[in-house]
Amino acid sequence: MTITVPQAELFGTLLESMVYGANFISFLRCSHVLHVKYAEGRSMFPFFAAALAIFVLITMHLVVDWIRAMRAFTDSMAEPDAPALFFRTVNSLLDITKTAIYVAVTLIADLLIVYRTYLVWGRSYLAATIPFLLFIVDIAMSTWATWSLTQTRVSDDVLLANVTIRAKYFYAVTLSLNLLCTFLISYRIWSIHLLVGGTTLSDRLSRVVHILIESASCYSALLLVLIITSATGSPALFIVLNSTAPVIGVVFSAIIIGSLENEPSRTAADSVVSARPFSTVFDYSVHVRLGHAIHSDQHTGGRKSLSDSAISSIV
Repeated sequence: MTITVPQAELFGTLLESMVYGANFISFLRCSHVLHVKYAEGRSMFPFFAAALAIFVLITMHLVVDWIRAMRAFTDSMAEPDAPALFFRTVNSLLDITKTAIYVAVTLIADLLIVYRTYLVWGRSYLAATIPFLLFIVDIAMSTWATWSLTQTRVSDDVLLANVTIRAKYFYAVTLSLNLLCTFLISYRIWSIHLLVGGTTLSDRLSRVVHILIESASCYSALLLVLIITSATGSPALFIVLNSTAPVIGVVFSAIIIGSLENEPSRTAADSVVSARPFSTVFDYSVHVRLGHAIHSDQHTGGRKSLSDSAISSIV
């Protein structure tokens, strides 16, 4: 049996609600971890502000989807195919709001991963050039796709409408950006992992890389499904699309939690970065723990110079 657009929208909203539960728990854990690090004197405001903004937007996205579902299946129950007629209209205020919220969540997450790349590579503009250019293209594609909603007519097939066709380019750019930044961040951290093999930090860096790769794989798989379903005109597009926003929230929180949770408290080694309160999760973790782990190693003779070299390459 072929799934219809109304069925896909309803299934997608139900799946979104379940993923939202996971996102809610992740947000609470993420907020707690950030609060603990803030209490230690670290500036976590940028990440907390981003986490809060993403959580609020994801909540709004879920509310809008449930309003759409309720109106589609209850407003005109006496009218034949009322849900299909409702979802055929994609240029309503609710639809534009839903799309704008999804775009905002995506762009916030993409901007943060570009910023992480910039910091992990020692605030190198060169390393962040291509990711930043992809982010600009991302903004352009998302604006184009959202604007296309206002140009869609009721008589158009939603799966063949320009907005659906153009959206896949937005998904493709987002996928490319995330894969590139994940590779750059992972490579940078892994290179430090090789330099400090045998230390406590080595295991920690390896775990961070695994978290990055697993999170990126999950999000990339969703983006690939979005690209395939939008390219083939499958109604399954809406099942995945509706639940993508909370998945972004889960991935964002998972990276922060995995990078900072159970990290030792600040020590005297933190003075190395005390003049740089706007450090990110990766910038701070790699920089400080690298200095602390290596300088506390018993074999300080050869490790100290390695520490200085490695730290200078990151900061």
